[in-house]
Amino acid sequence: MRRLGFDGRTVSFEPVAQSYERLAVVARSDDHWLVRNVALGSLNERRMINVPEGTVFASFFEPNKFGLERFPKSSVGHMEEVEVRTLDSMVDSCLEGLSQPKVYLKLDTQGWDLEVLNGSRTALQYVVGLQSELSVKPIYVGMPSYLQVLDAIQGLGFGLTGIYPISRDRNSQIIEFDAVFIRVG
Repeated sequence: MRRLGFDGRTVSFEPVAQSYERLAVVARSDDHWLVRNVALGSLNERRMINVPEGTVFASFFEPNKFGLERFPKSSVGHMEEVEVRTLDSMVDSCLEGLSQPKVYLKLDTQGWDLEVLNGSRTALQYVVGLQSELSVKPIYVGMPSYLQVLDAIQGLGFGLTGIYPISRDRNSQIIEFDAVFIRVG
């Protein structure tokens, strides 16, 4: 983002200890990048998260058979207890000192986006753009469908501006895509 010219504040939330430590080291060189060692969700609580070898697949959901076949590094290596906070409970500290915050909220929570949104009702007033990674073909047990998440985000006053495939199956069908939204009305 910095290479593209964005010089505003960035706030990253990373619950997994090893990933947080790596992210915190990188962020130290950027005075406008805050890193928080928490997961976002609908409640302030402590919760167990599944941490696979490929930590990009860390999730509160367990990978399903398809997810394990397509993404072998999603296999759970260990579980870790993490702090979960609502974005509403953290928004003031994240926006402190900004006179007219305009937030772009990028969600990449491995199926947990609805939980994050349910804990962000007050914080969403500052969000002008939103990005969510959605699975057309579920890769976790119990995760909401992409249609449920699309409907929920649109119900919060955001309009879909783009769909960008991330991964496909052997038949070229989309497994996951990034959906980008802008506040409307």
